[in-house]
Amino acid sequence: MSFLRSFSPLLPIIVIAVMFLLPKTPHLRLVYKFTGPFAAENRYYTECHYFGIHGSVQKVFGHDCPIIAFIEKKSQF
Repeated sequence: MSFLRSFSPLLPIIVIAVMFLLPKTPHLRLVYKFTGPFAAENRYYTECHYFGIHGSVQKVFGHDCPIIAFIEKKSQF
C-alpha cells in the first residue's frame, strides 16, 4: 500500500508521458463543415479539424465527426 502511495504524486506525469507514446491519441474537435440538412442523421461532413497532444489534425469522416476522436500521429499536417 505504501508503495502505491509513493507513486501517487508522479501519476499525472506518468499519464502525460504515456499519451506521447500511444499510437493513437485523443483529439478534440474544434471546427467542422458539413453539407446536407441540419438534421444530424443526414449530414455529410466535408472537414473535421481536431486539436490534440501532437497538434492540429484535419480529417474527413463522412457521416460521422465525433467530438473526441482517437487519431494516429501520422495523419498530422
